Amino acid sequence: MALTPGRISKLEVSADDATYTQVGRLNSIDGDIGYDSADVTSFGDYAKAQYPTLSKFSGSASGRYDHVDAGQVIIMAAIDTPALLWVRAYFDGTHFRKCQCTVNVKIGAKEEDVPTFEFSFESAGGARPVAG
Repeated sequence: MALTPGRISKLEVSADDATYTQVGRLNSIDGDIGYDSADVTSFGDYAKAQYPTLSKFSGSASGRYDHVDAGQVIIMAAIDTPALLWVRAYFDGTHFRKCQCTVNVKIGAKEEDVPTFEFSFESAGGARPVAG
């Protein structure tokens, strides 16, 4: 199997799940994919019993802050509104995970460095995270 370089990964955002805009100036994308579980352990059981319930998807991305980047502008607008945002993360450049998410941003600056942009997201809104 050929390895896919991380540089072709990308993250896109959308307010309506119809038109997506790539978030620019990113150099790192991470994702956590899984599900919540319900504890169904009964009195007298010898071990914990759990069943999978709701699927979830969360992650983060970081890079350089660019106040005119169209993707970063959409993220900031969702925070200012506030509103849920659709996020599509392509880890190999072709296949993606998508969710309607809550978003958080951290912007930083150091005296001798460019401003940084950190973006985190977590599935919300009742729409099941999907793969594509």
